[in-house]
Amino acid sequence: MTLVSEVIEEANDLLLGGAAEQATVITNELIPADVDLFPSPWIEEVVPGDLLQLENELVYVIGSTPVIPAIPTDIPATYTVIRGYRSTAASHGFNTTAVIRPAVPNVVWLRHLNNTLRSLSSPQKGLFRVEPIELTATSRIGYDLTGMGDFDAIIEVYAKNPGGMGDFVLLPRSAWDEQRDMNTTDFASGSALRIIRGGYPGQPVRVLAKQPFNLVANFTDIVESVTGIPSTAIDLLALGMVIRAVEGDEIARNSLDASAGRRSSDVPPGAISASAAGLRQRYQERQVEERSRLIRKYGL
Repeated sequence: MTLVSEVIEEANDLLLGGAAEQATVITNELIPADVDLFPSPWIEEVVPGDLLQLENELVYVIGSTPVIPAIPTDIPATYTVIRGYRSTAASHGFNTTAVIRPAVPNVVWLRHLNNTLRSLSSPQKGLFRVEPIELTATSRIGYDLTGMGDFDAIIEVYAKNPGGMGDFVLLPRSAWDEQRDMNTTDFASGSALRIIRGGYPGQPVRVLAKQPFNLVANFTDIVESVTGIPSTAIDLLALGMVIRAVEGDEIARNSLDASAGRRSSDVPPGAISASAAGLRQRYQERQVEERSRLIRKYGL
């Protein structure tokens, strides 16, 4: 099983090529209300306007004060910050690592991860999760599809045979019909499954449907369990996240502020985006491989 934090680590490794980001250690214990950080070592290059990452929290530096050795003082070197910048302020223990100006903050990686999950679930990408849902018979002609969420399409329908061991029997595609935009007074979900022939009146049915991947909310979420993405496709998430991050860098590079000065001559327009061309090709190839697995498994 894979944690969200592990997917973020893989994305960081792909983006940075294994290079370490500049960091220091915050020697004081923090609660969300604290705004003074005591770094060891004090990094002179940290100035107001910089961002620091403490675990999964992002903080905005508004002051940076070093110790002046010639003047006796009990005040340590200090970074004064705004807590929970574009993130949630949290408690941190002694000697928490502070990453200085992270290339992509963890809170941004989390957004890239969810956007990648949305994209992979699109009809164009053709990936999906399958979750069996058991539907209970009602007095209406049809089964309400409440509980299936925003499903794309039904793959298979099994009807419960009340005789024998109560097994569920696969119904052929011609034996059932999926109906959308139904009266919500009759079918709360607005969708219904109608058994045309076969099946057993009054008995439940079991449905397999193509559904979009669920999104993650926490860095400690287990990706496979929460999203429904198979373990074979986990690498697709990191690839998609890095491509999104690089595209954002290219936009920043071409903005008026980012294009000024030395960077514009050292990094010509398109260079950042071109650097991810190999990742995009691998990303597309892996999507084809995962679609093939689904086609083989469900006979689509």
